[in-house]
Amino acid sequence: MELLVAVSIMSLIVYALYHMFNQTQKALRGSITQVDVLEAGRAALDMIGRELEQITATGIAGATNLYAGSIPAIAPVVQSDLDEQQPLRTNVLQELFFVSRRTNTWVGTGYRILGAQNGVGSLYRFTVSTNYRFISSNNLSGAYFTADPTNRATGALSTNFHRVADGVIHMRLLAYDPQGRRIGVETTNFFHPQYRVLRQTLRQASLPVGTANNVILREDVARQTRLIFLSNALPAYLELEFGVVEPDTLVQYDSMRLASASVAQDFLRKRANKVHLFRQRIPIRTAWQ
Repeated sequence: MELLVAVSIMSLIVYALYHMFNQTQKALRGSITQVDVLEAGRAALDMIGRELEQITATGIAGATNLYAGSIPAIAPVVQSDLDEQQPLRTNVLQELFFVSRRTNTWVGTGYRILGAQNGVGSLYRFTVSTNYRFISSNNLSGAYFTADPTNRATGALSTNFHRVADGVIHMRLLAYDPQGRRIGVETTNFFHPQYRVLRQTLRQASLPVGTANNVILREDVARQTRLIFLSNALPAYLELEFGVVEPDTLVQYDSMRLASASVAQDFLRKRANKVHLFRQRIPIRTAWQ
């Protein structure tokens, strides 16, 4: 009887120690995952922010200095709590394009999220450059908007696109004027001698012929604003929002997506707590103040 009691007590102690060790391991793995995600997210945010800070207006009529708009083929992912009773956040995926000048060279830089048919993809960076003598209204922006990320013959990724981060679920750019007021399609009109603003609805996809406007604000999906700054116009400040899914959750999502896209989307909608969000306010040094 004494031996049986001793063995039972020892088994209980071993079980308690194992349970404590298992919980410690889970906490350690969770902390490591969180640190990795935070480092990757901050590195991507810092790189994009440093480049956005160097935006320079071309001063050429009709030339695109800055563009930010939702990717048409990707529907926003609305994430809710686990009980699906209350939507917590609408994730938006925008693509970005802007120009900057480096000595005698104009550089066009773009960021596009690829492979995100279901709302989560990989962020890629695109670059194109030209000599300052040959800059035109569309040779930089046109190269970005018409660029095919993959070679249709071989299927290989274009050398102009470089992977920056995986598991991107949210990327949005907001613009502000010199007084700190947000520039949006739904915001009230404001006076500034340098901004000639044109606001368009979702159905107005083209720029009116002969327009002198240098800021085009178009209604986009999910009540977002598509930003187009032309010729000599730039916002005074930009605010970049960036959201990344944790790697373990991304692996689960990818395995489900191969079997059923609807199941994968439902899984992702309930994992708002597995998304890490970053935000940075960026002053544009060459803009009007």
